[in-house]
Amino acid sequence: MASTVESNISVVSTHPPPSETIPETPIESHSNTKLTAALIFNPISGVSCDVDGIIQTIKSELELVYTLQITFTLPTKSATEIASEYLNAKHPPDVIIAAGGDGTISEIVSSICRFNDENTDANRKVPTLGIIPRGSGNALALALGIPRDLIGACRLLTTSPISSRPLDAALVKYRVKEDERGEKECSKHWMLLAGIGHEAIMTKTASRELKRRVGMFAYAFGAFKALFDSSAKFRLSLEFEDVRDRLPGVSGASVEMDKVKIYNVNARGLVVSNVCPPTTVMAQGLGDAVFDDGRFEFVCFAPMSGWNAMTAFVEMLYSGLLNVRVFRRDVFGFRARTVRVTTVPPQEIVLDGEMVGHTPFEAQCLPNAVLCVTPSAKVQKKRIRQLRSLLQRGRGVLTIVLFSVVASKLFYGAKKVIKRAAGSSSRHHHGLSDAEEEMSELESLSDQSDDE
Repeated sequence: MASTVESNISVVSTHPPPSETIPETPIESHSNTKLTAALIFNPISGVSCDVDGIIQTIKSELELVYTLQITFTLPTKSATEIASEYLNAKHPPDVIIAAGGDGTISEIVSSICRFNDENTDANRKVPTLGIIPRGSGNALALALGIPRDLIGACRLLTTSPISSRPLDAALVKYRVKEDERGEKECSKHWMLLAGIGHEAIMTKTASRELKRRVGMFAYAFGAFKALFDSSAKFRLSLEFEDVRDRLPGVSGASVEMDKVKIYNVNARGLVVSNVCPPTTVMAQGLGDAVFDDGRFEFVCFAPMSGWNAMTAFVEMLYSGLLNVRVFRRDVFGFRARTVRVTTVPPQEIVLDGEMVGHTPFEAQCLPNAVLCVTPSAKVQKKRIRQLRSLLQRGRGVLTIVLFSVVASKLFYGAKKVIKRAAGSSSRHHHGLSDAEEEMSELESLSDQSDDE
C-alpha cells in the first residue's frame, strides 16, 4: 500500500471542533391553523400485510395534531416523484412523513436535496422530514433513536414540542452500463451509506424474499456469507479531501488534512457512511458516526483470510456498540468531506440498501441538508450511555455469545452435510456433487435481488 499526503497537516491537542450544525428547533405551521402533513406510504415495505389497520392507526394518532394527506407509492410512481409534487406545490406541507423502509426515506431525502439545489426563493420554507419506520432493517430510525414501533413513532411526531434536528445528506456520482457500446455517469442523493465489496455482497444476499421470511436476520446471513466469499477481494485507490479526525493513539488530539491519497490497497470492502447505527458493522471502526458534522466516516476492510475477517468483524461490532476505535492493520479509516474511489476490477455499489451501478465513484457530503423530527439530543445521549454501560459490564459474555452463535451455525451446517452424504449416490446421477448441492441450497433464498 502506498500513500501520499498533500498540502498542510495541523495537529492540535484538543478534541475535533464542534460540528457545524444549527440547534434543535420547534416545527412551526406555515399558517395559523393546524400543522399540515403529507404521509408517503410504501405498502410493500416490511413484513406486515395489514395495510388498512396500519393506516387507521396512523390517522388516529396524527390527525390530533396534523391536517393529514396520505399518498401511496406505486410501481409506476416512486416516493421521489410524490415528494417532488408536494415540495413544488403552491402550499407545501409543514412535514413530509415517510412511512416505509430506508429506501423510501432515501428517495424522499433525494427529492428534498434536489429541491434545495433548485429553489431560488430564500423565503420558501422546506418541509421537515418525519419518519414512521416500516422496513425490515430500519437502520436510519435506529441510528436517530426514532421508535421502531408504530405507536411510538407516531407519538414522536405529535408530542409537543415537536422539534427537528439537522442531518447531513450525500451526493454520489457513479457509472452505469448503458448498453454494449458504453457507460453513462449517474448521480444520486443518499442518506445512510455507500458500500462496495463486503457490503454489496451482503445486500445482494439479503433479497426481498429472504427479508420477508426472516427480517433483519437476512442481513446477518448475508454478512456471514460475505466474510468467507473469496470473490470479495479487489485493489482499491482512494482520494480524500477536507479530512478532519481524531489522531489515533494520541489522547485528545485531532488532525486536519486538505488532501490524502492512498493507492493499491488489497481490500475486501469499503463503506462510506453518513448516518448509520452501531449494528451496521462494516461502517464501524472509528467510533460513533456523527450525522451532523459535515463529513463522512470512511472505513476500509482489508483482512485477506476468512479467520482474520471474522475477528475484524467482531472488533468492528464492539467499536460501534462501545464507541471505541479499532486499531488493526487491516481496518482503517478517516472522516472527510469528499472521497473518490477507484477499484480493479470494477465493483458493484450499494446505496442505502439498493444496488445502483459500479466504480469508480465520487461521494460528497451535503451539510445540514435535511431537518428531521427526532428525539432530543439529551434524551438520545442518555439512552446511549445507559446501553453502553450495560454492554461494558457484559462484554465478556457478549463475546462468548457471538462465538457460540457462529460455532453452532457451523456445527449444524456440517451436520446437515454429513446427514445428506448418505444419500449422495441418488443425487450424483443428476450431475451434482455434494458440495454443489449444498451451496445451491444455501443460496436458494438469496439469489433474487437482481429482480428488485
